[in-house]
Amino acid sequence: MVDKSLRKPLLLVSGSVWLGFLFLYTGLSVLDRGLPPDLMQRFVIHSVSAVFSVGAGVFMFVFLQSKKPMRWTAVFALAVLTLLLHALIAASTYSVFPAFPSRPSVPFYWLFNTAVLYSSPIVSSAFIGFIAIHFGQQLSEQQRLFLEKSNAARDAQLAVLRHQLNPHFLFNTLNSISALVTEDDKKNAEKTILLLSEFLRFSLESDVIDLIPLEEELAIANKYLQIEKVRYEDRLNVVTHIDEAARNWLVPPFLLQPLLENVIKHAVSKVNRPVNVSVNCIVSDSGLRVTVEDDGPGVSGESEPSAGTGHRNLSSRLNLIYGSHAKMEIKACRPKGLRVSAKIPNSYIADRKSKVA
Repeated sequence: MVDKSLRKPLLLVSGSVWLGFLFLYTGLSVLDRGLPPDLMQRFVIHSVSAVFSVGAGVFMFVFLQSKKPMRWTAVFALAVLTLLLHALIAASTYSVFPAFPSRPSVPFYWLFNTAVLYSSPIVSSAFIGFIAIHFGQQLSEQQRLFLEKSNAARDAQLAVLRHQLNPHFLFNTLNSISALVTEDDKKNAEKTILLLSEFLRFSLESDVIDLIPLEEELAIANKYLQIEKVRYEDRLNVVTHIDEAARNWLVPPFLLQPLLENVIKHAVSKVNRPVNVSVNCIVSDSGLRVTVEDDGPGVSGESEPSAGTGHRNLSSRLNLIYGSHAKMEIKACRPKGLRVSAKIPNSYIADRKSKVA
């Protein structure tokens, strides 16, 4: 379907072109031999043609929006059909209501051929106007998406600094490092400091709009888990299952980290027993599905889990990049635990080395 906002420009272009040529041709006739006797026929033909040219413009936009390989051929065929239909209307009108009844009747084919020559510049001008509207609409839509993407990128970048690297995570990590230093565990302290610095560097350098290979995302998520393992040790058990076909799949940066952070915050830190976490990245015909599942306390009773800040931010980013084709689902596992999955539609496959060692 065509956007309702286009109907007024289509009507304006069509009416202006047909009315303009009506006055142009009539004015030339007046200058040549005075007031023409077929003014009524001209008004009828141009009025009817202006109406069906609006319909032709609507169909033209339908063809162009379909983005099929033959759409421009269809538009050209539609212009020719409009031209022939106008010539048929004009020839029929002058055949039934001749401009000079006292003169011998003119053959229909002569009227038709003359009408084709007469209406060619009119139809061409109308369709050029329609095409200009189409490209103007496309440019406006691209500008709107660009501004929306730029604003979302800024907000998402702030979200990375606010939520993905929140003060609690940094505070707890520094406390863990301090405890390791106090215990004279220099090896683990140095390892944790190195992991934290690499995680921070990647976080600050990454652009939340650019897509990265899943393998790269897994590497930075693993660094995050290694940092958390220093704090929770055997209470955090992570098992991953990654399809080989998924490793080069392009995904937004920090796709996994907010999901894992949610597990740490709402599962591991809430209980004194080991929590098992599974990370699955499966490729199917519909795309890539990334799932993070835990056997923590989950939600109480029969209530449905709700999306937190990290989930909402990630959902907004997926919607910005992939539109409605990307989906996020949060489900309670029975008898306990939580499962969060993100579906990413078919995308381009990365063919470059990972930035993360």
